[in-house]
Formats: sequence, structure tokens, C-alpha cells
Amino acid sequence: VAEYFRNPVLTRSGKERLVAFHNALLHDEQGQVTGTLSSGEDITERLAAEDALADERERLAVTLASIGEGLIATDPAGKIALCNRVALELTGSAGKDVLGQPLETVFRLVSEKNHELLPSPVGAVLATRQTVPLPAPSSLLTPDGHEVLVEGVLAPIVTASSKLIGAVLAFIIVWCDPSAQSAFVPAIFRGGGEAPHTGSKSNATGLPDALKP
Repeated sequence: VAEYFRNPVLTRSGKERLVAFHNALLHDEQGQVTGTLSSGEDITERLAAEDALADERERLAVTLASIGEGLIATDPAGKIALCNRVALELTGSAGKDVLGQPLETVFRLVSEKNHELLPSPVGAVLATRQTVPLPAPSSLLTPDGHEVLVEGVLAPIVTASSKLIGAVLAFIIVWCDPSAQSAFVPAIFRGGGEAPHTGSKSNATGLPDALKP
């Protein structure tokens, strides 16, 4: 006897419901099977909700993949929970498992003035629940030691019930030294320095309106 199986059931109103049946064998003192004990659970709504959630996750994944900005989301501890393809490429993390790592180990900012590492602003965003721009001017340090000027913003992620569940970073490269032969700098920047969609280093971030400070 199958311990668990799903079977469609037609109700009196003519609607079809999906029922999960749980079965167990009943034995006597000698161990002989004397019958079965079965229970059924209507799982129609649960499966519909699971399908809807799967569709929503797929839409989110497609949306993140199509956005031209780098997007990194963290958990409440500032550790990476999500990273889109653009962010992986711009930080030199493509093909690496960055989930669970502190944001500052993947997204390393340096001062444009003295080239020293800057503290990650994610801690302040999580503590204050305020949207803040990246320090300006600042550069993203690539894994091979090159620096590319970036603009971006960090915003808290808060649920409808006011629960803080993390932060999201959106950023773009706005300028780099065209002579920099970094494998982590997109080829389009190596030829002209400035990002074609920003015009100059001092332009607005070009980030989604919802994330602008």
C-alpha cells in the first residue's frame, strides 16, 4: 500500500480538488495486516500558492537579469543574499559563490582621493533605515587591483509590517581609466573611459527612481 499519494477528487458541486492521501497499515498482535488507516488532506490551495510563488521567483530572476545596474541585496546582518549578473561581473565575482559573504568583501570601495579602503555604508543603512548614496567620489576596487569610479545608492529593505529584512545596493560604473587593462572592467569602458549612458562623471546616478536618494 502506498503511504502517500495525490489524487483528484470531484466534489458534489462539480469542482475538482486535489487531495493528498496518507495511508498506514494496521497489524494485529501476530503482525498480520488487518486493514489500512487512511486520511486525506485537501492541498489544492497550497499547491496553487506554491505555483504562484515559483512564478513570482522566476519573474524576479528575469527582472534582475535584465537590469543594467549592479544589484546586491543583503540580509539584516549585511551578508549577501542576492546578487544579479551585472553585479557579479563588475565585482569580478562571476562564477563564485558570494552568498553569505559580508558585502564589503565583494564590493570593496576605495577613496578617489587617497585610494584607501572605505568602510561599507551598509551598516549605517541597516542601523538607521535610511537610504544613503555611496561616498563620492569613490571607486570600486577590482580583484586585479584596478579602480573604477562608481555611483550608487544603498537602501533598506522593509516589509509591509515594518520589519527590516536587509538592504539593497544599486550601482553603475561611470568612469575608468581607458588604459586600464583589467579583465573585470567591461570592454566598452576601456575604449572611452566614460559610461555611454551617463555622459560625464558628475551626472545623476542613472539608477532606478525608487532607489535614488
